[in-house]
Amino acid sequence: MIKLSEVFSDSQIVRDADARMTLGPGSEHQGSVCYALEPPFIDEANANANVAAIITTKELASRVDSQKGCVVSDEPKLAFYTLHNRLFESGSLKPHALEEIHPSAAIAPSAIIGKHVVIEAGVTICHGAIVEDYSIIGADTYIGPNCVIGARGLQNTQVNGQNIAVAFAGAVRIGRRCEILAAAVIPKPYLCEFTEVGDDVKLGSRASIGHGCHVGASTIIGTQSVIGGNGRVGSRVWLGPNVIIADGLKVGSDARVLIGSVVVRDVAEGAVVSGNFALDHNQHLKHFTRMRHGM
Repeated sequence: MIKLSEVFSDSQIVRDADARMTLGPGSEHQGSVCYALEPPFIDEANANANVAAIITTKELASRVDSQKGCVVSDEPKLAFYTLHNRLFESGSLKPHALEEIHPSAAIAPSAIIGKHVVIEAGVTICHGAIVEDYSIIGADTYIGPNCVIGARGLQNTQVNGQNIAVAFAGAVRIGRRCEILAAAVIPKPYLCEFTEVGDDVKLGSRASIGHGCHVGASTIIGTQSVIGGNGRVGSRVWLGPNVIIADGLKVGSDARVLIGSVVVRDVAEGAVVSGNFALDHNQHLKHFTRMRHGM
């Protein structure tokens, strides 16, 4: 924990506060600091008791609740990254305080295991796999050859077109009895939160689950499929091979996304979609039939 005044100048501090974590306006962690560039996000942060302070522009500072800390900046996003990096350097941003490798875990000699990891009973980690710092792997899960768990995610940390070096404080948490097949990649987010994979998930070879995603239990993700960052995939979902799901989308539980689909909008629970761009599968079949018969 650090004071905002330890990072920002007196001219930027409207109200000082203790900062424990950098997250969004909807943070579930006490002592969080967020940035907001539009009134609706300030309103959301104001209503959230977990948000201790808001970084915003001078024009919007008056909207910040008087009980919350406030920092003003010409570049609130850059100020947020500056605070984030300082918190990371101070050791405040840690996804968890656990560290344990169960003696029954079978870890290949060529696998690389980071610091502060949790590997539960019956886990298998094959040759060439990399498990980065703070990763958590549930019991009886299989990590195939050359998988990468907890790599940096591809996130837009640009300000005015310039890349900003931002510390990656997140981690990956994988449930029990999962199968993560050869060369699959599950990256971590830069925020101090988890990319989450539920119990009994199967991830095909060379598939990728984006940073900050949440994947529900018993979902199957086909070979070379890609889920964009911060996606939400429900339970018992089927994603066929070579499916692409754009950033931030939701796929409801029991949905089926068929082979090669490119998904650019949310998929409802139980829906079956296909195509590029993905639509209701029956619509695609009707369209294909009309084309085939020259209608």
